[in-house]
Amino acid sequence: MLAAKITIKELFLFLLPIFCTGQNIEGKYSSNEIEILFQNNRFQQNLHAHFGPSIMDCGYYFVVKDTLFKFYDNPVENKVIIEKRKRRLDSLGQPFYDTRLSIKVMDNEGNDFPGVSILLRSGDNRALKGFIPDKQGKIKITLTPFTEVDNILFSWFTDEVQVDLSDLKGWTSEINVRLNRSNVKNGNAHGVFKFIIIENNKKILRLKDIKSDSIFIYNKVH
Repeated sequence: MLAAKITIKELFLFLLPIFCTGQNIEGKYSSNEIEILFQNNRFQQNLHAHFGPSIMDCGYYFVVKDTLFKFYDNPVENKVIIEKRKRRLDSLGQPFYDTRLSIKVMDNEGNDFPGVSILLRSGDNRALKGFIPDKQGKIKITLTPFTEVDNILFSWFTDEVQVDLSDLKGWTSEINVRLNRSNVKNGNAHGVFKFIIIENNKKILRLKDIKSDSIFIYNKVH
């Protein structure tokens, strides 16, 4: 009989009530550009950048004696969706080898996103040509079989995404691209990070990253 596979997240949640026997660190903290909230074995961490969007990380945590375990559970964003891909055939049934792309650009809520910059780029990411989509966030691009274009970069002030064309060349494709319009961007950290709690009182939470030996000092927000 095959045993069911258990994900790291499921294991982490299973261990919460068993091992959560350490120091109490619940509360809101800040340090320079970072704000972090520990509450009900969940955490939310915001990095406020001087330029560009803030980055928000979230997940679960528990404390065993003087060790803090943080499990990052950031959502995985599917920013590029290939809706359709087909070969165009001539009257003799032979395929055309040009590349035709019908692209729809949206924000995370599915709204039209007309102001996005679109760059056609070579294999070394050199800009070859630029476009912007129409008022509905749509654009059609046709490339010859001998094109230098290797990828397309979609960018906005707060986000960007690259579409690799290696699997799309010679095909007619419909593509949906999603970009973040807001000033808060989901982080991309995943996995478990461990910290030693060096100091924990009413004013300060001082942590040491076990892997890198980096020290983090947070002031408690009252």
